[in-house]
Amino acid sequence: MNSQYQPTILLVDDDPMVMEALTYLFGDEYSTLSADSGEQAIELIKGNPAISAVVLDIRMSGMGGVEACRQLKLIRPELPVIINTAGHPDIRPLLKNLALEPFAFVTKEDSVKNLLQVVRSACNEDDRQN
Repeated sequence: MNSQYQPTILLVDDDPMVMEALTYLFGDEYSTLSADSGEQAIELIKGNPAISAVVLDIRMSGMGGVEACRQLKLIRPELPVIINTAGHPDIRPLLKNLALEPFAFVTKEDSVKNLLQVVRSACNEDDRQN
């Protein structure tokens, strides 16, 4: 582990295998926090202002990603939320109608490189705003 500053990202997914893969993917470049529900994500955001971005699944048990995104944006409107979901392009109009514009949509079928680039971009934007 290097001693340089690492932005903190919150990973939200109720699938343990996906969570393990995301934690591994981002672990060298970012400090990661994880939540397996929307409710847990909300609590982590409230208690940790250092979070630079959120990678959020849409379909989860309990509070789903749409409601979690809405609440995250109420708490921290500037926070980049990246929707990372299993190919649900029909969710975009719903989020737009609810005035919830996530930073980006990335499907789980997209390349890992694409997800990394989107998170880097979100964290860089967050750094510019602070």
